[in-house]
Amino acid sequence: MKLKITLFILALISFFVDAAAQYLYGYHAISLLLCVYLYALTYAAQWQLLCTIGLLLCIQDLLFFGSAGIQLLYLIPLTAIAVALAHVIYPSVRQLIGITVLAGWAQSFVIKRWILGYPVDTQYTIETAYGMLMGVLLISLIVRLSGLLGNRMRA
Repeated sequence: MKLKITLFILALISFFVDAAAQYLYGYHAISLLLCVYLYALTYAAQWQLLCTIGLLLCIQDLLFFGSAGIQLLYLIPLTAIAVALAHVIYPSVRQLIGITVLAGWAQSFVIKRWILGYPVDTQYTIETAYGMLMGVLLISLIVRLSGLLGNRMRA
């Protein structure tokens, strides 16, 4: 229960940090809210929390791109892959890293390049995936230091 509340608070903070970064700098490269979603998907896969963070992601898309829910085009298949992996293997850091890199690639190439038409190259995609990986590991460190995982495997 404490993990769910902590991730919800982290999601709200990340939403406001992402919004502030978008409006201050004029572009949005790394989504901390997406990092919270990926961590929650790997370690605390409860549908209420995932739907709440997904709703915040849809609102974020409406603010940034003008169309709500554009990230759902890759979040729904990514969630299905993560849930299928959770039934096969125990959640680990490798699974979190793999899902994060896949989400960074999907966000850069699928959403920004193919759908929105932004000029995105491979270096930008690698930097985005690396930044998202650092964001997920930071969230993992926050949860680990707060001691909310108990006896479960820590990220």
